[in-house]
Amino acid sequence: MPNFDVTQLALLFFPGIIARILLGRLLFYKNDSAFYFILHSFVLGIISYIVLYMIRFLLNKIGAICINNIYEITFISIIDRKNGIDIFEVFYATAISIPLAIIISYIETKKYLNNIARYAKISARFSEPDVWGYVLNSETLNYIEWVTLRDKKNNLIYQGKVRAFSDSFKEAEILLEDVLVFNNDTGEKLYHVDALYLTLETSNIEMQFYKSAPQGGGNK
Repeated sequence: MPNFDVTQLALLFFPGIIARILLGRLLFYKNDSAFYFILHSFVLGIISYIVLYMIRFLLNKIGAICINNIYEITFISIIDRKNGIDIFEVFYATAISIPLAIIISYIETKKYLNNIARYAKISARFSEPDVWGYVLNSETLNYIEWVTLRDKKNNLIYQGKVRAFSDSFKEAEILLEDVLVFNNDTGEKLYHVDALYLTLETSNIEMQFYKSAPQGGGNK
């Protein structure tokens, strides 16, 4: 193996770093440490270079492009002691890492891996850390966005549209839009607000979802 300095190593793993930063913007990584950032960057970088090599291999096999007439992509240059780091190869791998991160984000967002495992009865687990995240992140909310939230401790009812929420019930935060607030005991309407942020004690709440605005909801 060639001897790399820190700058060369950063350049070598640049595709993985770019992919990991993009994933960090598209997905939520809670309490992600430097170790996992480096590990994820390394794995994403390796995948980018492997995809690059596969593309070059397929192009050579099918003869769709005459590689000899353009710059030749040589995967082996990454570990070749004589060639060292190939800047063009890093550039191509970086270009691949961007759609790679988008594809991974799409797969994770749609929960395809967990859905396939559940369908095949390999696992019964859902992808979210708890039911709070599972319910609010589910495809159901694409068409069931209205919620009635009963706060038993404060004797209040909130009716509104779900616009944002925390990923875990441990920090049960929710942002509602077009909100009506009622007294839980009497049903008396107290007030209306355009948006309302709540931090909740999950042991004291109850939530009901609706396909359309509940009776009395959505009106000022």
